[in-house]
Amino acid sequence: MASPFLNMLSYWFFFFAGVVMFFSLFLSTGPFSGGWTAYPPLSALPQASSGSGAGMTLWIVSLVLFVVSVLLGGINYIATILNLRTKGMSLWRMPLTIWAFLITAILGLLSFPVLASGFFLIMFDRSLGTSFYLSEIFIGGQALDHVGGSPILYQHLFWFLGHPEVYIIILPAMGLVSGSTFGTLPQADLWIQGHGVLSCWPLVSFPLSYGRTTCLCLGLTHSFPTSS
Repeated sequence: MASPFLNMLSYWFFFFAGVVMFFSLFLSTGPFSGGWTAYPPLSALPQASSGSGAGMTLWIVSLVLFVVSVLLGGINYIATILNLRTKGMSLWRMPLTIWAFLITAILGLLSFPVLASGFFLIMFDRSLGTSFYLSEIFIGGQALDHVGGSPILYQHLFWFLGHPEVYIIILPAMGLVSGSTFGTLPQADLWIQGHGVLSCWPLVSFPLSYGRTTCLCLGLTHSFPTSS
């Protein structure tokens, strides 16, 4: 790796994220109970439910540590692939496995910080009395002093990661399968399949920006790396 130090930091941030998440399961008030998407107001109000208190706070801390780990690892992967290739190996001569790792790292760098910003706004609503996600909330018949916010804002921030996340999970495995299956293909075929891997970001992140025909073409192109 280009930076062993960043590699170490990425591992330890990931490790402590797991420790914090595991510890939150054993709190007396219970772990976070707002679902895997953590939509407000359950996540933005400590008094919303028993699982919205300390369990939610530790859940956010754990995921923020995980995001830091992803960013450090992604920077290290990108720097390694761009700067430490062997002599004579251009980007278009790289194995499809390495292409998949590179695109996965880029997807993580572009999408995970957006999710982290959404978590920070949740913490502001929980701790500082802001109203980014809250408006006209009633608990036990009493109106809370929150106006002007909208939980839809959190949904936009969350799903900016949620769509690319599918490819962040599957691309490394697809790269391994493609590299072992198509490792001896001519250079022109590898070039086409490399573009197929690249097509995943606009396809999953900005589908509404394209017409149906364009999305279909991008989808078919992206299927090349794992088709015979």
